[in-house]
Amino acid sequence: MNFWVIISNLGDVASMTPVTAGIAIFLMYRRAWRLAIWWLALFMFSSFLVLVSKAAFIGWGIGHQGLDFTGLSGHATRAMAIFPVIGYLMAKNYPESTYLKRYLPLILFTLLGTIISVSRYLLFFHSWSEIIAGWLLGASVSGCFIVLLRQYKHLSLTAEMRLIALIPLLFISNIEPTPTQLWIVNFSLYLSGHEQPYDRKHWRLSTMDTAHGIAATYEPSYAKGAYTRVPDDKKISSLTNNENNFK
Repeated sequence: MNFWVIISNLGDVASMTPVTAGIAIFLMYRRAWRLAIWWLALFMFSSFLVLVSKAAFIGWGIGHQGLDFTGLSGHATRAMAIFPVIGYLMAKNYPESTYLKRYLPLILFTLLGTIISVSRYLLFFHSWSEIIAGWLLGASVSGCFIVLLRQYKHLSLTAEMRLIALIPLLFISNIEPTPTQLWIVNFSLYLSGHEQPYDRKHWRLSTMDTAHGIAATYEPSYAKGAYTRVPDDKKISSLTNNENNFK
């Protein structure tokens, strides 16, 4: 399996949902009930924003063509919302250590979340605008929750809990991605009442028509990979071929 595919799968719903639940269970086990509620609320709110941003484009074509933005990156959001929190909980085990040693887990897990985010661009699933927006949303979730965590001095991961938190890393090569995109497409079409979803192909064709002064309308279409970012070389080739058709 491709290295970047393996890294990307770490941010998938299939791997992040158990970790999210594990953090909540840990907080409830330590009787930090209010903190557990805050954690679930922040994470669910970020997930809701990801859903809304994607549904808005798929169902109604609401996005930003100039920025190539069709919705927040869910992988980037989840990775940056969860991994920094795990890193901070691990860092709380070293209160008397030097500053670098104490916060090294936080730094490393934040770096991991960033690498997962970048993998979505390298695999042509998202544009930079979508990844950066998702990264910022996820970082906001983890940042807000870490501020809340600072008030609970007794909360830190034991050695056993640290091993449990790393379990997803042990099975990343066997993780099967959850078909969340298909679910979002079906949900968006149900809400919008449209028969076909919008995709980037619709943008490219509309831009080509404008450039050639051709008045035409294109029905949004759905095909495998329709929501993936088009590599620059393939995009240029595709536009060139289509331009030849107009001659």
